[in-house]
Amino acid sequence: MEFDEFKQQFRARRRKAEQEHGELLREADSILKEMKPLVEVYRLAANDFRAGRWEEWKQKLRGHGFSSPAEIEERVRDLGNSIRDRISQFDNLTDELARRTVRCPDCGGLGHVWEKTEWVEGETGRIPYRKCLECRLCSGKGRFDVEEILRS
Repeated sequence: MEFDEFKQQFRARRRKAEQEHGELLREADSILKEMKPLVEVYRLAANDFRAGRWEEWKQKLRGHGFSSPAEIEERVRDLGNSIRDRISQFDNLTDELARRTVRCPDCGGLGHVWEKTEWVEGETGRIPYRKCLECRLCSGKGRFDVEEILRS
């Protein structure tokens, strides 16, 4: 891989991560907006239930399309799981966007690459021989400075 190709791929991935970051924020906000009234209905219905106001309790549940508190609990639990998934993805993208260095994709951060194995005839038979070369992409550093990639 050439350095210019690497820069293009890196910039494309970074743009995609920034877009995903924004999408996750919007999705999480949408989930929270859906969750808030459900939690409030559950609290109000629970108060009616505890006070023995059965008809008011049933009307509040039916008014929001639920036949039992278990349905609301399940929906809130599902939304809570969705928001936790989004938060996990958001944290991963935040970490990715905050990185100051990135590992070289050719050498995996080692700074060198191995040539293809050659088999050499020796006194004891055929033996494998591999030559270690400095990585051409990172010039043996193994890492790239993110700011340097974005600037150039």
